Amino acid sequence: MSKRTSWLLVAALFCFKMHARAQQPAAQLTLEACYRLAEANYPLTRQRALIEKTRDYSIANIAKGIYPQLDVNGTATYQSTVTSLNIPPSLGIPLNITLPKDQYKVYGEVSQTLTGFGINKQQRQISRTDAELQQANLNSDLYTLKDRINQLYFGALLIDGQLEQNKLAEQDIRTGINNVQAAIANGTDFNSSLNKLKAELLKTAQHSIELAAARDAYTDMLGLFINQPVDSTTKLEKPEPPTPTDSVNRPELKSYDLQLESYAQQLRLTRLNLYPQLNAFFQGGFGRPNPLNFLATNVGAYYLTGLRLTWT
Repeated sequence: MSKRTSWLLVAALFCFKMHARAQQPAAQLTLEACYRLAEANYPLTRQRALIEKTRDYSIANIAKGIYPQLDVNGTATYQSTVTSLNIPPSLGIPLNITLPKDQYKVYGEVSQTLTGFGINKQQRQISRTDAELQQANLNSDLYTLKDRINQLYFGALLIDGQLEQNKLAEQDIRTGINNVQAAIANGTDFNSSLNKLKAELLKTAQHSIELAAARDAYTDMLGLFINQPVDSTTKLEKPEPPTPTDSVNRPELKSYDLQLESYAQQLRLTRLNLYPQLNAFFQGGFGRPNPLNFLATNVGAYYLTGLRLTWT
C-alpha cells in the first residue's frame, strides 16, 4: 500500500467517524430547541430569505422611478400624399416646396417627474407591507408545525410519566411477592395469592414494553421533524408552565392586520394616482423633414424642452 493510499484511507475513516458522531442521539432536548430545529429543517423556512430578496429587489426597482427616464424612438414612413407649397412668380416670391413622401425621424427624450415622488414612496411602502404579510403567512404555517411538535414532545413526556408509574407499580408488586412468599413459608398464605401477583407482574412488564414502543414511535417522528436522532436515551426536559396573559398572540391576527394595512395603502395609492402629474422633458433628434421646420426637406437636427401635464 502506497503512502498516498494510506493517507486517503485515514482521511476516509476520520470522515466516517465524524459523520457517525454527528448522527448520535442527543443526550437531552428542550421544547424550545425542538421548535428551533424543526423550523430550521422545515422546507417553508427557506422562503424567508427569498421573501426578503424579492422585497429588496422590488423596492430598488421602484426607487428608480424617481430618476430621469430616457426613451429612444425612431420611425420611418412612406406617405401616399404630402404637403406641398407652390407660390407662383407673379406674386414676387417664387417658391415651390414639396415634402418627401419617405420621412424619417430618430429622437431621444429625457423626462423627469416633478410630482411622482409621493406615488413612488407609497409604492415602496406597499412592497414592504406585502413582504411583511408573506412573512406573517409563513409564521402561521410554522405555528401549525409547532403544534405538531407539541403533540409529539408532550406525548413522549406523558409516556415517560406512565413508565415511571408503571415502574412504581412493578416495585409494589415485587414487594408484595416477597411478602407473600414469606407468608407461604410460614404457612399463613396460599400459592394462589403468589400466582396472582406474578400474573400482575407480567401484565406490568408487558405494559412497560407497550409504552416503550409507543415512546419510540413518538421520538422517531420527532427526530424526523428536527432532523436529529432521538431515542429512548434522550431526556426530554419538562418546559416551564406559561405565564397566563389576557392578550391573544396568534400569528393569524398579525396577518389580518397586515392585510387591512395593505388594503389601506392600496387605496391611498389609488387616490394619489388621481392627481395631475407634471413632468419636465427634453427631446432631441434628427428628422427628415425637420419636425420643427417642415420647409427644411433635408435631414436636420432639432430639440425642444418644456413641461408636460397629464391627468388621468
